[in-house]
Amino acid sequence: MCVYQRYIKNPYTGKDVYVKCGHCNACLQEKASKRTSRIRNNVSFGQTALFVTLTYANIFVPYVRRSELKSLEFSVPVYRDATIRRNRVGSDYTFLQTIKRKTSQIANIDYDNSINFIQDGQQFPEVDCLPHLKHYSKDKIGVILYSDLQRFYKRLRIILQRKYKVTSTFSYFGCAEYGPSTKRPHFHVLIFVPTSQTQLFYSAISQAWQFDSIARKRKGIQIARNASSYVSAYVNSNTRLSTFYTQNSIKQRHSYSQGFGMSNPFFSFENVVSASEKSDFSYNKTIMRNSIPSVIDCTIPKYVIDKFFPRFLGYSSMPTDSLLQLLQCPTFNSCLSYLGSYYRTNFPKDGFHLATDCSSLDVAHTAHVLSVRLLNWQKRMFERGYDSISASYLHLSVHRQYTSYLYKREYQDIQNLDDFELHYDNIRLLLRYPDIAPTLQGINLKYKSPNDYP
Repeated sequence: MCVYQRYIKNPYTGKDVYVKCGHCNACLQEKASKRTSRIRNNVSFGQTALFVTLTYANIFVPYVRRSELKSLEFSVPVYRDATIRRNRVGSDYTFLQTIKRKTSQIANIDYDNSINFIQDGQQFPEVDCLPHLKHYSKDKIGVILYSDLQRFYKRLRIILQRKYKVTSTFSYFGCAEYGPSTKRPHFHVLIFVPTSQTQLFYSAISQAWQFDSIARKRKGIQIARNASSYVSAYVNSNTRLSTFYTQNSIKQRHSYSQGFGMSNPFFSFENVVSASEKSDFSYNKTIMRNSIPSVIDCTIPKYVIDKFFPRFLGYSSMPTDSLLQLLQCPTFNSCLSYLGSYYRTNFPKDGFHLATDCSSLDVAHTAHVLSVRLLNWQKRMFERGYDSISASYLHLSVHRQYTSYLYKREYQDIQNLDDFELHYDNIRLLLRYPDIAPTLQGINLKYKSPNDYP
């Protein structure tokens, strides 16, 4: 449990919001535990996890220029000192790489220009304190370019299919990281491959990453004996970076393949619906303790529920009738109307114009994404034999039952009932649905109404 939890005031609504710090050891351990559990759930029989470290040779490191950070206000270009041209040789999908040593612009990033000014407690602007790349001039600052990792995945799939004729798929969990001292960008990836094709993947991975030498690429590939502990530890490293490294386009983040963590046979749609009907989302899992198998009781992870029954912005605060109406008819206009109402209610100072004309491109884009997401969910439910009405009620029922089950499970372990509010984040949902939640009588709550909760 976070040791620095505190109340902060929402500047738009004036309500107190109880939040975790996200930086203490307890918060970091909680994040790592969730990632570790998901990685473990992805491991299946007959698979081997390869731990891959992808680094850059000096001429391929993406960087920005300190001088441009000082002169430009909102967007700066990203450069690379060399480019690679791949020419196909023969019919076996073999390529000859040609390196052209010429500095070129490869991307643009948005950044917060507040790093150019002296902040409280500082003697120099943050831009002057950013570490430069080793063996380079002090004007070059390395940054994460996530598109390099995305192209690596695509290139790996193409090499496996066309050169090695491999039809089996692979799953991955990767994270981008800055070095501890020089802040040099690199990637750590877990790739789950069929055990019988491990050596083949060694060769394919070396060919797919083109920004380093063959020797260093092969040295960066190893079999992960305890896959769950590898990448989850790297994700939590360097959590206190300067403001510049927390920009959305270059920040440290993790990603995983579609359907990652769903290998457990219990994480199926039918089992989730059955668990909802029984109000019991637990399942038994066998683990090894001191080389002795033991069975433990686990709860279906939240990401499994959200995959089959996706939630969205403001889901927990929507009235039941409005929620059912949106789930039954998730058109673009319905989503746009809902988002306009949501922003007008929760952001009265900044969002009033969104509700008047709904012409903001950001809101329109968000409404489009929400509509497509819910329509795809509705299409999958139609394929399973549900109509729009039964699917919407099932969606609502599953989330209610799951929230109630989490509450019951958490409630059993709390000794001091007056403090149970600090242990459970979804208490607002339980107050809204008292018919499915255990009694709340005798418990001293900060808020008595579900609408009072932030």
